[in-house]
Amino acid sequence: MKEVRLGIAGAGDVAERHLEGLLLAGGVKVQAIAEPVKERREAFQKAHGIPFATGDFKLLSTSKEIDAVLILTPHDLHESMTCEALRAGKDVICEKPMARSTPECDRMLDAARSSGQKLFITHSLREDFFFRTASRCFAYRGPLVLCSGSCRVVPFR
Repeated sequence: MKEVRLGIAGAGDVAERHLEGLLLAGGVKVQAIAEPVKERREAFQKAHGIPFATGDFKLLSTSKEIDAVLILTPHDLHESMTCEALRAGKDVICEKPMARSTPECDRMLDAARSSGQKLFITHSLREDFFFRTASRCFAYRGPLVLCSGSCRVVPFR
């Protein structure tokens, strides 16, 4: 299987979670980071040995060294960055929410269709404590009580 050369847009906390999962999964080489905040960009690049760092997303999205882009930016940037990367011939993984409105989502889908590239919307919290706990509860097959975003197993009496 060909290793995917990935560029990441956004170097915040969610980028750390995604990067951890990507490295565990394998098959991915992070080639670039685009982050407008210089200190955060340089720290992320250094911490993870990423070859290229820029404050300009366009340089990342048009790079010949990138096969796919992972969008981990504020929600108001999802549509524009996704469409730009798709039109530049990159596959895109975009963190939820997909966009701020149905028309923005439609434009993202149209860009994917017209470019022939893949668009995947992900939810980084699938491996979050509460999601993992819920999975264990379901595996346990005991009654499950959900309350305020948390869960607990109720033992049989």
